[in-house]
Amino acid sequence: MTTAIDATPIEPTIPSESLPETLPIILSELKAILTEQLGLPIDALEIDDSVPLSEGGLGLDSIMLFELITLIEKKYDFTFGQDDLNGDSFRSLSSLGQHIHAMTRRPC
Repeated sequence: MTTAIDATPIEPTIPSESLPETLPIILSELKAILTEQLGLPIDALEIDDSVPLSEGGLGLDSIMLFELITLIEKKYDFTFGQDDLNGDSFRSLSSLGQHIHAMTRRPC
């Protein structure tokens, strides 16, 4: 007796087209969020990946960081855990991008 196997692909919980595939795409999207949605008065192309997000860099205050977190959670469909909201994850644009990349589990 042969048993039929359902070969229907399993749909991911997050559609793959909504997730960036590489870290450079994430960084580009973060720059767009900062300039277009948060209104930073700088051209996205002028933002260096290693720039600090707060003091000595982009100068984001706590309200802007909260807004940034909210926008990221909506865009990438995940929630930052309490342990994720530390200085290391938000040290620079690059470290934030790497954290998002890890949270979305996409290959570099």
